[in-house]
Amino acid sequence: MRRRRSPRPIAAGIQAALGGSKEGEGVDVSAVWGEVVEQVPIAALCRPVALADGVLEVAAVDSLVREELAYLKDELVVAVNQLLGAGTVRTVAVRTGG
Repeated sequence: MRRRRSPRPIAAGIQAALGGSKEGEGVDVSAVWGEVVEQVPIAALCRPVALADGVLEVAAVDSLVREELAYLKDELVVAVNQLLGAGTVRTVAVRTGG
């Protein structure tokens, strides 16, 4: 008797069939983070945590940095996209901790 697999979202099946990947999947933002810091200096007080579906998750060292970075999200998106390609990052989610 064949074992049943768990259902998957249809988008995942379509992506697999087309050989594509989700936005940001497989991209290593940490490899270019030093260059991002050159363009957005406060990023030195943060670290990239994850990139999925165009959302870059960043961990700030404290709440003050988190708030400051919230105002500079657009600059951060531009800096990362200049290094990794247009559309890689659509937005930034900032959290405290690291």
